[in-house]
Amino acid sequence: MPGGRCCTAAIARSRRTPRSARDLRDPSRNAVKSPGRCIASPDRRPRGKEWLMTHVVLGWQADTDEIALVKQELPGCKIDAIPPHQTLTRFECDPELLAEKAADADVLITWVVAANVYSRAERLKLLAYLHSGFDPLDLAALGAKRIAVTNVAGANATAVTEHAFALMLALGKRLVERDTRVKRGGWTPIWNPRTSSVLLEGSTLVMVGMGAIGTRLARRARAFEMKVIGVRRSGQPSSDADITYGPTGLCDALAQGDFTVLAVPHTSETQNLISHRELAAMKAGSFLVNVGRGRLVDEIALRKALDEGHLGGFASDVWWSYPHHLPEGWHYSVSSRLGVHLLPNVIASHDSAADVIMVKTQAIRQGVANVKAFLEGRTPPNLVFDGEKRVGSLAGIREKGPLTWLP
Repeated sequence: MPGGRCCTAAIARSRRTPRSARDLRDPSRNAVKSPGRCIASPDRRPRGKEWLMTHVVLGWQADTDEIALVKQELPGCKIDAIPPHQTLTRFECDPELLAEKAADADVLITWVVAANVYSRAERLKLLAYLHSGFDPLDLAALGAKRIAVTNVAGANATAVTEHAFALMLALGKRLVERDTRVKRGGWTPIWNPRTSSVLLEGSTLVMVGMGAIGTRLARRARAFEMKVIGVRRSGQPSSDADITYGPTGLCDALAQGDFTVLAVPHTSETQNLISHRELAAMKAGSFLVNVGRGRLVDEIALRKALDEGHLGGFASDVWWSYPHHLPEGWHYSVSSRLGVHLLPNVIASHDSAADVIMVKTQAIRQGVANVKAFLEGRTPPNLVFDGEKRVGSLAGIREKGPLTWLP
């Protein structure tokens, strides 16, 4: 960025003296203040010894290739990876171990981060989060320490798009139901309205969210000769949709759709975006696909619409979370406490749309690119929180800390 300033001078100072309350009050001491501007020492750019003072922690059990990739892009930085230990996957780690590692880190690159990491990280200036969605993060706690956040928006866009389209086809062609009947020795009468497939050609797709995933899905739908109706926060027309509505036109859009796909982030504005009123507005027998977040859909309302036969089917790669549940001793996860995932006209996958090796590599590369920009005094390409407020496409969303919800 022309005129951009170096953040590593501030990092070097903080390595000598821990940040104080005065540091947090004085904007000139913060690494990132706002998009397009990085405030630090006015005359210095990263070079030699300053890079050596930058402590970067990788919050997963990185293999040798992943560590080499990070070191290549951040030469001279101290790269500290989580050592191998017993976990279900190497992409997670013991929260206490991560908190210890991150206690004196300047930058944390990670898929998983617990609240105890924020409380003990005295020098942390950047959290490079390796997911597109960042709703699990406690932005209030991060803001209290002026920790900036980047994500990897777009890294999984093609994979999630293809997965969403596969779910659309599976619903429309009733693939799972047919597979089950054949394997159980059953038979399906031909041309029965209750069991026949539908054509995508000539059908209407309502695409809720016209970001990286929504636009890709809309283009693929047009290749199948579908009409595309877009719904987006801005309400601005999209070249990838035949008609575009803003949030207030959601029900009008839903009333026209044969398929509806949700691909929006979970925020305080989108929680229970699809509830009783919206489901009632949908065409009888239409299909709903969710690749955004589970809490976009009101679980009770969805179960009712499926039980009553108003919805033709539901498919999802994302499910509900129950952070405060009864009984108190229930400590295992379940996709739906109402058993939505068990219904015969529901197709379920479990947060696996991005389970593509290329996506993992792209996420790491994108996360490291954000870190490199930050250290060079440039605004990271995927900056979503500048240490005080959201920035980018979700700027202006009110903060309440981590969102919780019970049906």
